[in-house]
Amino acid sequence: MIADRRVAAFVVAVVLLFATVCGFFATRVEHDHDVLAFLPEDNEEIAVFRAISERFGGLDVALVGVETEDVYDPGFLGRLRTTTREIREIPQVDHVVSLANVEDFAPDPAGGIRSAPLVDDLPTDATSRAVLRALVQSRDAVVGTLVNEQGTAIVLYIFAAPGSDLRTTATLIQDRVEAGLGDETFYWGGNPFVSTYIYDATQADMARLTPWAVATILLIMLVSFRDPLGAGAGLFATGVGILATRAAMAVLEVPLNVVLSSMPILLFAIGSAYGIHLLSRYQVYAAEMAPGDAVERTLTQTGPVVLTAGLTTMAGLSSFVFMDIAPLRTFGLFSALGIGVALLVSLTFVPAVAVLARLKGRPHRSRPLALGLTRLVAGIHRARPTFAIVLGLLALGGLGFTGRVDTRMDQTAFYTDDSPPALADAFLAEHFGGSVFVQLVVEGDLSNPHVLREVQRLADEIHRLDDVSSVQHVGQVIGLLNLAMEGSRRIPDEQGKVRALFGLMTGHGALRQLVTENRESGMLVVRLATNDLDEIEKVLSAIEETVATAPTRLSVLSVETPGATTRRSELTRTRLAALVPSAPVQDLEEALALPPQQVDPTTVAAELARWLAGPESPAPLENDLALDVAAVLVQLDEHPEENQVQAALTAALEVGPEDPRVQDLSWSVSVPLEEAWRNTRARTQASALSGLLGLLPSETLLQHLQAVVLDSQAPTVGVADPGGELDLDWVVSGLPVMHRGLSQSVAMNQFRSVLFALILVVVLLSVAFRSFRAGLIATSPTLVTLLVVYGAMGAMGVHLDIGTSMLAGLIIGAGVDYGVHLQSNWVAGPLEPLEHAAARATARTSKAIWTNALMVAAGFAVLTLGEARPLRNVGGLTATAMLVAACMTFVAIPVLANRKRYSERVEVQDPADPLFRAGVG
Repeated sequence: MIADRRVAAFVVAVVLLFATVCGFFATRVEHDHDVLAFLPEDNEEIAVFRAISERFGGLDVALVGVETEDVYDPGFLGRLRTTTREIREIPQVDHVVSLANVEDFAPDPAGGIRSAPLVDDLPTDATSRAVLRALVQSRDAVVGTLVNEQGTAIVLYIFAAPGSDLRTTATLIQDRVEAGLGDETFYWGGNPFVSTYIYDATQADMARLTPWAVATILLIMLVSFRDPLGAGAGLFATGVGILATRAAMAVLEVPLNVVLSSMPILLFAIGSAYGIHLLSRYQVYAAEMAPGDAVERTLTQTGPVVLTAGLTTMAGLSSFVFMDIAPLRTFGLFSALGIGVALLVSLTFVPAVAVLARLKGRPHRSRPLALGLTRLVAGIHRARPTFAIVLGLLALGGLGFTGRVDTRMDQTAFYTDDSPPALADAFLAEHFGGSVFVQLVVEGDLSNPHVLREVQRLADEIHRLDDVSSVQHVGQVIGLLNLAMEGSRRIPDEQGKVRALFGLMTGHGALRQLVTENRESGMLVVRLATNDLDEIEKVLSAIEETVATAPTRLSVLSVETPGATTRRSELTRTRLAALVPSAPVQDLEEALALPPQQVDPTTVAAELARWLAGPESPAPLENDLALDVAAVLVQLDEHPEENQVQAALTAALEVGPEDPRVQDLSWSVSVPLEEAWRNTRARTQASALSGLLGLLPSETLLQHLQAVVLDSQAPTVGVADPGGELDLDWVVSGLPVMHRGLSQSVAMNQFRSVLFALILVVVLLSVAFRSFRAGLIATSPTLVTLLVVYGAMGAMGVHLDIGTSMLAGLIIGAGVDYGVHLQSNWVAGPLEPLEHAAARATARTSKAIWTNALMVAAGFAVLTLGEARPLRNVGGLTATAMLVAACMTFVAIPVLANRKRYSERVEVQDPADPLFRAGVG
């Protein structure tokens, strides 16, 4: 019917109208730039990662690294303070933590604890700058997290508000930082910046490379067919497929993501094949007959083959529906839709244009390359046993190396080594001990001191592992608060004190990543000191093994209970080993066995005097009087009776026993006196420990060692007990765990999609050729191509990732076309040998097959010039695979084909036969 000019004109008008409508809707496609959309829905580890990140906000944090000459320069600190405040005012930002606003806890002269910014007053001279540096360097929770030890680099942690658009948030943050700190060097990390970079890089690649890909494809078609109108019609058919796909996405409200951005090049490269095969055959027929007759014969002889090839391509792409990654499913479905539209338009619009424009034909010529290929394929068929062995060895070798292909997923699968996210990773690794974090969530009553000490013990065990640079947990914050409150940097023994300290933390947004508001869930943030995937896997396994030994129930026992003292010693030993990781075990044992040191009563009196003069005393004394009273009280027994205290106070104050100060202090001073003795003794013991271990007794170290000594004297201890009253639950998560789950998902997706695609393609071809064996033969070049390409990946160490996981579907979808066309034209006369069928099929299809293979390869090869790593990987591998598939087609089918024809529609005599006769006849 299309041979009729009126019908052809109607077809062209309908297609043009359809393209116009699709073009209108195609401009309304929304965009989705969130890389986390590529996380599988059903993987348990990823589901846990999502839940934990939503609870603690780990997915929405932007990391801004800044390098400067001196962090403590007052000018820089002033700009940092202003920039931090301006970032906090962005509506899409929930809270910000930087050196300029991080809070510090210290004793309040008016009583209790004072919470204020660590950098409260900007330094005004060299002395105050040195004091500030010393203060900051003494806060080990800040150094290595917000500022490096050298004072030349900082990190701002910026948490996006729930539901914020991460790309918009990242853009606003970057604008504020560059405006406020424009003279420094910046590094942009964290999910908001990574997602934004990947999306922007992909969009920029597509905008820059798509015209080149289309131009390359068009040039190949023009060189091959030397008919601009025919080539343009073929590409227009593919363009309609692209517009129809975009229009469908807009109508169905499916956003455009990183992978879907590459669809235009995919459709141009693969979808143009149908016009190529039609034009190739049309030109041969049109050289000997009228355009209408040539179109009719082309559609009769080649149309069914093109339709079968298109359906197999759609089958290969639709196999993505079996993947559990939503963007890849979307890519497969809409790519298949685009191929289907391009196929339909090619079968209607291209013939209609040929009729209306009366496209000229070109007789088949015996070109040297085509002639050589024809002879080669005929020779392969004659020497089938030899080439069967070669083909089998090639397949077996590929199969052997295919087993070496492993799935390795991490964020670097999305970006190159010189990209902003990669530079941010390198910055964090150099200045802050690493850029990879493992999250360990604990469920339990975190207001219980024994639960907190178990958290601390596990953190200490993990910290001692190789490639672990730091471990943060809420117990450290409680220790700092207790240092400000009682003078000892440790978790208190009483639950009431822990709850009181937690009350001081209320409203601090920065602590949301460490503990929930109800104190029933906490997180240990483990920073890894490596970016090497193999090392990350090792340390992750070590962390999981360590966590597996952690108790899930605790009983609180007095140290007088059998076994409790041993458990307390284990906790103390673990804590000391974490503080002094370089010390031999024998030295640690000697340190723990160090006998008590002599305590200077003057030091005890000084500490007690601070309480007597402070607001917590029921009868505050003047400083000098407080020192005199304290000196008298420390002469008593460490645990004096109340009447002894009353007598000492009466003498020291030189008043009678009825004096209100005596009455108030006599019943309240015993506990502070006991704590003064205990803290001073522990401090003295800590100093001796540092000397024994050969350590420089810094203030921070002495605080930690003092806590070790006090913990070794705790009256109760939590002991692992299946029937214990304290429940604990541990879950290891974080990006390395998520990447492992994603790797498992990619591997399973690959298996399921390949299996589905191969089965569906074999079924389709078996129906098309009316033989299961014929269907297998037509599929064989694709099978060998898969083995060769994946074997090469295994030999070269190329891993499967998000991009390369699409490779098999693309190979099956696009590569099987070549086998379909060659086998469909496999025909020999009753008296002809089978090698004539091989030569005839080659003569009729080689031009179209190689033109299409070069077009697909060129279109995908252009992607290797982009910046987006997934597109580069899949582009290079697909380009190579298409050329391999074309080669395998002219080897596998001649080796396996054993019939004189596989299609009843194909005639033995054909205008293409002059090439056949020149090559063989």
